[in-house]
Amino acid sequence: MKHHAAIGRLAAPLLALLTLAAVAPALAAPIIVSAPTGAIQGKQTPISVHWAPMVSGTTINIELDKVVSGGWFPVAQLATGAPDVGHATVSIPDQIHCGDANTYKIEVQRPQGNVTEWGDSALFHLICDGGDRRVTVTKRMINPMGYPVPTNVFQVKVDCTPGGPDVTVTLSPSAGMSKTVFAPDASQCTVQELRPTSNGCQWNVSYPNGQTVQPTGVVEVDNTLQCSQGGGGTVNGSFTIAKSIVNTTGVPTPNPSFQVHVDCNHGGPQTTVTLTAPGALQQIISSPLGSTCTIAELPPSAPGGCQWTTSYPDGQGISIGERSTSGSTRRIVNTLSCAGGHEDLPVTIEKKIINKTGVQIPPGLQFHARVDCIPFGPHAVVTLTTPSSLHAVLGARRGSRCTVQEIPPDALGPCWWTTTYPQGQSVQPGSSLEIDNELHCRGVLAPNGQGGEGVKGRSPAGPLPRAAAAPTGKGGVGARYP
Repeated sequence: MKHHAAIGRLAAPLLALLTLAAVAPALAAPIIVSAPTGAIQGKQTPISVHWAPMVSGTTINIELDKVVSGGWFPVAQLATGAPDVGHATVSIPDQIHCGDANTYKIEVQRPQGNVTEWGDSALFHLICDGGDRRVTVTKRMINPMGYPVPTNVFQVKVDCTPGGPDVTVTLSPSAGMSKTVFAPDASQCTVQELRPTSNGCQWNVSYPNGQTVQPTGVVEVDNTLQCSQGGGGTVNGSFTIAKSIVNTTGVPTPNPSFQVHVDCNHGGPQTTVTLTAPGALQQIISSPLGSTCTIAELPPSAPGGCQWTTSYPDGQGISIGERSTSGSTRRIVNTLSCAGGHEDLPVTIEKKIINKTGVQIPPGLQFHARVDCIPFGPHAVVTLTTPSSLHAVLGARRGSRCTVQEIPPDALGPCWWTTTYPQGQSVQPGSSLEIDNELHCRGVLAPNGQGGEGVKGRSPAGPLPRAAAAPTGKGGVGARYP
């Protein structure tokens, strides 16, 4: 925007008639704008511009400026490079409409090397007298069912003959519900709306005062929203509730059921849907067009020491009357947090020896078990030794899941071991897991011919050496003598 210091000294915009106002000169004398009747009456009236000329051979530019708060900006060049003879006759260009309530001035510019001298006219308005006139198109939206008004854009065609214009104006709640078209005084204008659509609803268009109007007239275009089918059935839209789970704690993600309450008005559902991890975390909700739905999740259950935080990135409400509604998604994000962070907890491996054979188990006998904790580790082999070191403890990060697998122990002569896991082979940090080993022998009896758990019997040859081999020469689980 151009600004000159002199504009601050201009008088306030005047009334519709041309008013002359003294302006501080920048040239040899102030510029005076005159019209034959003392008023500028539309674009048909030539405007005589006078100023004090300088030396013959200089040139001037004449510019039409629109005055705004704090300054002005140019809207048209009326003459460029004209001889500096002290006067010129100019006309208002076609893009300027009379009666538009704007304030204008005419500026004369005299280039002098790198400096341009200038001077302004008084301020003036354009009066519609024999020139262009206004045709106003207004919009009214009628919503008898009380549905939320769709965010539609309405296109209205205005065709004025003779002399034009033939234009299409845009009306919308955001862009304005009234537009003005300038048309010649003798023309007749016809208004026709291009019928909009709204996601299954229908806008019925009517013209209470007709579609034809003379300049200075007003045409009202009414749109009535209808959201039902011909048979009276309701037209439904839909949206999707989608669940996302965020878990960076290391604690295994539980598989709870998340319950979401859905509350829709205008005949829509009022219900609670269930989303279940991991495979059923979406639900499509159907509701009448024009209705508004709100979602709210009921607090879900969480593992001990943890809690869920619920957020709604797309908001909790949705209007089914919006053009873009069908297929839209409202996300619910659940983030798991746990107290204790990444601390290590003990994993305890306990060994139990079951011996009903009467065979004495030598001290120092070793049993080995592999422990694999996912995802943080460790991955280790622990050793349990008879008779007094039959448990082992190692640390694993909270949230891990550890799996224990015993390496098959060696056989004892004609005896062999079987391995069982009473609580299973999987354990969480902070818990313990038991490995049972039972000794079985063939052809060896306890004293008096009977064996029993905890009976330390001897075979005729005494204690069996640990290195005794099975018939195949290899010891292991399931190795047996005939």
